[in-house]
Amino acid sequence: MLYVFAESTASILLGALIIQLVAEPAPISSSTHVRIFLDAVGHDTVPHLFGALLMANLGMLLILAFAYRTGLKTLIAHYWSRDGLWFCAQVAWTTLLIPGALLLKTAFGLPESASLRLLLTAALLIGANRFPVLRNSPTSRDALWVGVAQSVALYFGTSRLATTYFLGRARGLSGSVSLALSWIVAVPFYGGTGFIGLIATAYDAPELFSFYALLAMAVALGMGYVLLRCVMFSAARERMSWWAIYLVPLSLALALLPGA
Repeated sequence: MLYVFAESTASILLGALIIQLVAEPAPISSSTHVRIFLDAVGHDTVPHLFGALLMANLGMLLILAFAYRTGLKTLIAHYWSRDGLWFCAQVAWTTLLIPGALLLKTAFGLPESASLRLLLTAALLIGANRFPVLRNSPTSRDALWVGVAQSVALYFGTSRLATTYFLGRARGLSGSVSLALSWIVAVPFYGGTGFIGLIATAYDAPELFSFYALLAMAVALGMGYVLLRCVMFSAARERMSWWAIYLVPLSLALALLPGA
């Protein structure tokens, strides 16, 4: 009986981890999709879930490195300059806001509503199209505001990518730059929390490192990469509102379900 329970828990953990890996590169609120999955399988919470989801951030780093590999050397050379180092310092400072937002949400969190979070995310993506493109070079002040946007998104439960993209467009940045800026700000967060999650999961849930579990994660990484390329395509054409076509019907469907 205990073995069956343990196997079931590991399966749910793996399912949540896969959903996180696939959904994180897109502006669709990966945390909300994980919550929908947990509700569907009848679990409010699962032991060691937090560590497993943090471990997915390492996968996100791999996806980003592969997707932006052609411009990686240019990016590194640019940010090694004096202005670039100052920008990176601002980015590092803004990441300190993210754990604060998580603590604030834990203490004074808003009522959970997957439907409302998805609808707010869709509204951000649609609203971002209304701002004109004025420049392609972000400043340190942009980094500060993007950090604030990611923290606000964590508190309200909306997509961090969608919230950051909206703010970047509101400040006159192009779609591609707004998208890239949101990833740059998140990289230190992904790296730090990812390694913490890896260590915690290796200790608490070693069954997630079996051959078939790793194979499933590798497939999820590939799907996440494809999704990120689609996001980059829509951002380059200032058409991130396309993702609202998925979010709005899903939000309305969840609103009709009991407890949504």
